Amino acid sequence: MLLRHAAAILLCAQLMGCDQLSALTTPVTEKVNSAFPLPDALQVAHKSLRQSLADNPAALQETDDQFGKLMNVRALSCTATSPIGRLDTVAAIRRKVRDTDCFGRQDAELDQWVSLRRLVLLHAKPPLSPWVELSGKVPMPHLGDNSSMIASASASNVIVVRSGQRFNVLEIPGGRQLQSIPVPDLSYRPPQLGLPPVSRTVCLAL
Repeated sequence: MLLRHAAAILLCAQLMGCDQLSALTTPVTEKVNSAFPLPDALQVAHKSLRQSLADNPAALQETDDQFGKLMNVRALSCTATSPIGRLDTVAAIRRKVRDTDCFGRQDAELDQWVSLRRLVLLHAKPPLSPWVELSGKVPMPHLGDNSSMIASASASNVIVVRSGQRFNVLEIPGGRQLQSIPVPDLSYRPPQLGLPPVSRTVCLAL
């Protein structure tokens, strides 16, 4: 009996071809997401999120489970008007789906989900430069005559100074530059600058 079933499966595989056999054994949502992959930047951000959880297997598993569910929602939402069959290959799905703009909307939500979790993990880390009480006045490093918009962290010896078209993240005392980022081009109003307590991120109110 088993030999008969095995022979039938082998015959079906030969008749269907490798692509259709793979389509039959691959979940529909996985095929849809393969046909319309995530943008490169989102894939990099997701990989970075997973790497930051490498030392916490339970949190990594929870994140993978949640992201997997969101990916299933992405696939099902964007094929609601284009039903996908079990035998549809990735190439066939790519031709069949009409509402391709849906993937852009779903990817924007996924990007926000990944970004928020990366921010939470960053703010949970120790201060970039541990806070110590400064004795007396501390001279500021010279960054040019047009320096302005100074923001400081409440739990870290770090400040951010705008100098021209750059935001410079500095350690105090000493003035060692930790990071430098460009100022957004906003002609209608200047950005408002903020620095969270542990100074792991720079906040801009645009």
